[in-house]
Amino acid sequence: STSGCSLARAECVQALKAHLFPLATLVTPNTIEASALLEGFPVNSLPCMEEAARRLHALGPTAVLVKGGHLATEGEPWAVDVLYDGDRIVHVRRPKVQTENTHGTGCTLASAIAASLARGCGIEEAVNEGKDFITELLARSKEISLGSGPQRPMQHALMTVDCDFDPKIQPSKVRNLKPEDLRCYVVTDPGCNERSGRSMLEAVSLAIEGGATIVQLREKNIGGGDFVKIAKLVKAITASKGIPLLINDRVDVALAADADGVHIGQSDISTADVRALIGPNKILGVSAGNTEEAIRAQMDGADYLGSGAAYPTGTKADASTIGLEGIRRVCESVHIPVVSIGGVDASNAAETIAVGCAGAAVVSCVFAAKDPIQATRELLKNVDDALAARG
Repeated sequence: STSGCSLARAECVQALKAHLFPLATLVTPNTIEASALLEGFPVNSLPCMEEAARRLHALGPTAVLVKGGHLATEGEPWAVDVLYDGDRIVHVRRPKVQTENTHGTGCTLASAIAASLARGCGIEEAVNEGKDFITELLARSKEISLGSGPQRPMQHALMTVDCDFDPKIQPSKVRNLKPEDLRCYVVTDPGCNERSGRSMLEAVSLAIEGGATIVQLREKNIGGGDFVKIAKLVKAITASKGIPLLINDRVDVALAADADGVHIGQSDISTADVRALIGPNKILGVSAGNTEEAIRAQMDGADYLGSGAAYPTGTKADASTIGLEGIRRVCESVHIPVVSIGGVDASNAAETIAVGCAGAAVVSCVFAAKDPIQATRELLKNVDDALAARG
């Protein structure tokens, strides 16, 4: 139990491991339970959680989720669980909710994961959906005064609290974004167009002809009215080809032009506020340079992340380079897709796919090229080859 008391004799534990574990899709022990199942193996750190997950997986379940909430100390901002499926370790991070109303959390999480599995979700997706649910439920329960013992229960609708969760915490099933849409992500640049002697419409048309899978329209130096006019013209092109169109930063322009969505940075309107403005059905992308920004964006309603800069870039002078290892950490911290940004081109895009990205976002690689069609084709091929190699 959470208090450390044993609820089963040793022979019962052995029977569970011998007969039930081999039949299980997922087992979800907390650190105390994992230690008991492993006959006292100390599970008191993240590396120990990873080793415990591996040892428990060897007993036969399809996957193991070792829950680390008991390790999070007072003031620690994140609760980290470890998921292992026999192939890779995944750290499942969520904001730590500081509350004593936690009794029943484990059973509710397991039930939520089981419900997602029953709906056809994969194990990792089901775990992430369950974690989103339980984190929000804990947040809504933390102020409730219910019970007086040391292990007060979380809210199970025993007291009236709004349980109609906001769309921001729901999986992006209803929106028009598939991970494959992010493979070849082109971001327009008026400066590249001017230097290349092309109009915005010509540049976008050439990129789509070459295989661009999504377009972000970026205009920093024109008024809102002109931006909307250009966006509507570009939308006519992208819509005719079934390519999503996103607007950089300007939520008002995205709504006025009925674009498919918007991409924002860390200094723009908050992710939660943008989601509230655009509603549940439009695509929302957010730039994230570290795991904290990534997890917060995911929790607040982002559908995908742009992470970088992967390499030094001249497109954005203020972009700091986090490198491949930084992007890997971002990819591992969330379950929504991530595209690499910053200094990415056909020669190095595959490296970012290898560390977990779903696609590569490029600017000059395509729009400064002499032949944008060929440049886009080369980028898409390299990304697709890397995705295939990753499996």
